[in-house]
Amino acid sequence: MRILLVSRFFPYIGGREVLVMLLAQKLSENHEVVIATPDIGRVSKDFQIISNDTESLTRCFKDFKPEVINSHTFYLTPELIKLGKKFNTPVVLTIHGDIFGYGSDPDKELFKAMIPELDSIVTVCDHGKEQMLKNGVSESKLTRIYSGIDTDIFDGAEDKSLFRKSFQLPEDKFIFITPARMTKYKGIETLIDAIHGLKKDIRSKCLFWITTPATRYREDELEYTKKIFEKVSLLGIKENIMVSFNDFVSMPFAYRAANAFVLPSLTEQFPVTILEAMASRLPVIATNVGGVGEVVNEETGNLISPDNAGVLAEALVKVFESKDLAKANKAYNVVRAKFNLNHMVEGYLKLYNNLKNGK
Repeated sequence: MRILLVSRFFPYIGGREVLVMLLAQKLSENHEVVIATPDIGRVSKDFQIISNDTESLTRCFKDFKPEVINSHTFYLTPELIKLGKKFNTPVVLTIHGDIFGYGSDPDKELFKAMIPELDSIVTVCDHGKEQMLKNGVSESKLTRIYSGIDTDIFDGAEDKSLFRKSFQLPEDKFIFITPARMTKYKGIETLIDAIHGLKKDIRSKCLFWITTPATRYREDELEYTKKIFEKVSLLGIKENIMVSFNDFVSMPFAYRAANAFVLPSLTEQFPVTILEAMASRLPVIATNVGGVGEVVNEETGNLISPDNAGVLAEALVKVFESKDLAKANKAYNVVRAKFNLNHMVEGYLKLYNNLKNGK
């Protein structure tokens, strides 16, 4: 099958871009794959990468002749819908973000205008599907395909000393890792307040490591990072917090250097970082937003209310003191069984074949 994938900021800015990369790599083992993106600064031996401008896309439709189009960025999709209709090619849109919850009004209107023109809409969790149904999207147009990861690359050695040396991390601290873009909706300010609220004897034994892939390239996130550092300095907890820039390649090693994972988001759809942390056998603390509760529960981690520094602080202390290793092992098994890359690819291939065959 000839498949055209479309993604913004390919491949290392956020979870959706990582998923597109993994999807492309796996699909290209048995199918022909082209990725269209505004960011063409990467070369792959497995698939072709082209610009998403109109000229390049039109040439792709004429020469490559895709049999299905799967966009993973909704505001790049209107042009694809036009070309799909012109060349009689089905168009699928995968929704990774919380458009109806936190999207701007123009974004919501743009998406609603596209709904009748799309052949299928993929949601990455049940929460996303329910959200679509509540906003008038027909169930016949919806498919839920859980995000999946390559679990093997996160399953590594238990000795953390080598990885800590590589990242210049202290060997004598309990390290909580938070892989997140520096934006308000990731709940970073709530995390800062929770850290400040910890007793000094506990806080002194911990390091909170925020790893962000995109901040150095986005002016709004650089400004937010400055705001965070100002708050950290004002609260006198600079020595307890570290921020670094890490891409997808380095993240499996970053997880191995940490002791636990915390994601205090105010909104999410289905964050891939939670799956990565679980596959790395890390105890997990995450807020009950979006589809997070579909993977984090009392058996696999610590699910807490969002935007509540006191509750978050209690969860941090609990994990620090108990280590939560039994839950971490349970979560590891759940992710490997249910949220692996093969399951995700099988879901997409089934959908692509149905659309190709007019079902």
